Amino acid sequence: MNQFPLRVMTAGHTAFSGEVQQCIVCTQDGYVGILAGHAPYAAPLGVGILAVYDGSPLPRRAAIAQGYLEVRDGQVTVLARTCEWADEIDPARAQRAREQAQRVLADGQAGRDVRCAAQRCLKKAENRLRTAQGQ
Repeated sequence: MNQFPLRVMTAGHTAFSGEVQQCIVCTQDGYVGILAGHAPYAAPLGVGILAVYDGSPLPRRAAIAQGYLEVRDGQVTVLARTCEWADEIDPARAQRAREQAQRVLADGQAGRDVRCAAQRCLKKAENRLRTAQGQ
């Protein structure tokens, strides 16, 4: 299978840089699969999973959130606000974040802005848990 260069970056570091056979990325409109020779494409990222197929039997998976995907000149760049590989995720910490967000959402006293922030935190925590569990 043909390969192409993939770079996955956050503000703090390069999370991945290498040749891959395929990647599947969560955009705001749903998941997009990228193969070598893909047409130019750009999309905002959603909260979801990035799966990288580099020839290993199983894909390498990361929890990503917010940012931008670009396919141009045969190269794919993922600029994510957050990118956590499955083996880097602390499930206990993600579970605590999930529970805290759920408590805020259950509290009838929380204001609109606080509830919106809690919903984003809940979505990210659940995504990290799914990624860590291989779902």
